[in-house]
Amino acid sequence: MSNEVHIAIDLDRVARYFFWSRLWFVIPIHGSRWARLQAERLSYRVDGDVLHADSGLVWLRRKSIPLRKITDVSLFQDPIARLFGVWTLRVQTAGSPHAEAIIWGPTDAEAARDSLLAYIGRAKDTD
Repeated sequence: MSNEVHIAIDLDRVARYFFWSRLWFVIPIHGSRWARLQAERLSYRVDGDVLHADSGLVWLRRKSIPLRKITDVSLFQDPIARLFGVWTLRVQTAGSPHAEAIIWGPTDAEAARDSLLAYIGRAKDTD
């Protein structure tokens, strides 16, 4: 039996953000369709004691991060993302200078962060 829990994202907002924030690159390649496909490739889930983050259309990225190794989960919104109401959750682990995973556009960013922090707390309590 799986304890898998998916983190819902707002595909429409993320697709619009990807389109406008990457305008310099995507217009020659059918911009809005490219941005939508990129947003549809995002997948985030907690399965047992591991956070899985999948992304990418051309360069595929699959990250599996043990919850007990996560040291910080922060909310971030740049100015363009703010225009589209898109938040990101940045997941940090010890010893890494950058986010190990970026969760784009959770439908309720604060609730997603709180839920992920609760899973992290439970994972660390079982160690």
